[in-house]
Amino acid sequence: MTVLVRRVGSEAFLTVKRPANGIARSEFEYPVPVEAEAMFKLYVRSLIEKTRYEGPHQGPVWHVDEFAGDNEGLILAEVELEHPEQAIELPSWVSEEVPHNERFRNSRLVDNPQDEEANEPECSERAG
Repeated sequence: MTVLVRRVGSEAFLTVKRPANGIARSEFEYPVPVEAEAMFKLYVRSLIEKTRYEGPHQGPVWHVDEFAGDNEGLILAEVELEHPEQAIELPSWVSEEVPHNERFRNSRLVDNPQDEEANEPECSERAG
């Protein structure tokens, strides 16, 4: 499992993600005090820095993460599906689907940051 603290504006959330089963991955999110972010920083060796943008494309809402820090230059897009077999139209700015590529998981990016030469400029992952 992966546990993370996410900050969205003036709010913070504790998110627990279970390992993927195909492209489906269970995720649980709970509101926590913003101070939890500072506490979390005391107990982890490094953080993922990114800004998330959201917007619809042909129906579903896409979550686009622009990474900073050690992963600067990496951009990943994710869409939440109603079921794993749901057909979607990929935006023209998506170059490759990477839901099965473990190197793009946040838990991997902490230990193995992407350098500019290895980055895929725009990738997508589906979450069912």
